[in-house]
Amino acid sequence: MKSYGQVFDWNLIEEQVKDSYAGKVGGKDMVLFFDKNNTFYYINDEGNEVIVPFIPTDKGIKFQSPLNGVTELTYDASTATLNAENTSLSLREDPNYKYYAEYLGEYIVKDSKHEYNVTFEKAGSTKYKVTCPDWNYYFYANFDAKNRRFAVYVQEIESKPGTKLAMWDTTEGYLTWGNEEIGMYSKQIETADGSIAYKLVDNKVWGSYKADSFYLRDVKGKKLDKTLKPNKIIRPIFIKK
Repeated sequence: MKSYGQVFDWNLIEEQVKDSYAGKVGGKDMVLFFDKNNTFYYINDEGNEVIVPFIPTDKGIKFQSPLNGVTELTYDASTATLNAENTSLSLREDPNYKYYAEYLGEYIVKDSKHEYNVTFEKAGSTKYKVTCPDWNYYFYANFDAKNRRFAVYVQEIESKPGTKLAMWDTTEGYLTWGNEEIGMYSKQIETADGSIAYKLVDNKVWGSYKADSFYLRDVKGKKLDKTLKPNKIIRPIFIKK
């Protein structure tokens, strides 16, 4: 196992590993996945994600609340593990992480009328939070490890329950927002200046229709949600900065 230093440096660990710890916590087998800063999550017996906040200490980490009776863990540099009574967690590296990480960062997103400065932030081990300072909402993209691309699916807007990021076939003039398997995936395109850019391609789940754009649909009101800006993103191109 590679060495991560003789003293515990959480920033170094988070920067180099990016995936998870696996082992036992309080005698129970667990995998703790890296989420956002100073947060793990794990999948419980019901299949749900459980958030585990912690703080780095000079010796290791301390959970905000006890996990299986364990609160503080000490870093062992010789084995790159975190340990406590009946507890030993080893760093587990994800071979797909380097491909996931390629999509993190800043983009210029151009649609048919506008241009936005957008950021793909880490949101768990296979998701991105897509944000923009000019937007009053955000949405999520998923990393498709098999095909090494990102995808955006129909989803509810977290900050506006009842509004969906709908898929829009602008050629046929149809929307869909009920099936959250319908979406679009990234496909790299050539650019005149050689920059890395992606268009979004329909994922062929929507029958004969082809999604090419996003539409913010107020499901209850059965209309465009005019409180969210932008409420339409038409045939976007993502250009990596």
